[in-house]
Amino acid sequence: MKNSWSIVLVLLGVGSSLHSKDVVRKIDDYFLTHIHSNDLRLESLYCKPDSTCIAILVGDKKDKYVLKQKKRCTICSVMEKLVTDIAYSLNISANLVRIIPCKESFLGKNDKHVPATLHTFVPG
Repeated sequence: MKNSWSIVLVLLGVGSSLHSKDVVRKIDDYFLTHIHSNDLRLESLYCKPDSTCIAILVGDKKDKYVLKQKKRCTICSVMEKLVTDIAYSLNISANLVRIIPCKESFLGKNDKHVPATLHTFVPG
């Protein structure tokens, strides 16, 4: 467990150093702080038993989000965030991703003890 957290901290550090514009990243850039599940409604939910859950959420302004939760790969949430940070740093169009930490409940998050990611909906 200790090694997993070391990997997470290193990855977050690498992700933050990729952005030459803003070396010090705000906590909002990694974790969900400004979107609340009360502002969203669940449009659809697909879960594979003991594997992956994907939920489509819709906001008040018809904005869509995709919530992903991989039960067998807790580091996958960090990897999803890191990949979009790399795309951003290379000026590649990608969705925005925020991490929903363990023990935080959120609409569409099936297992409270596993992290999840919330993605802006990008068609295609």
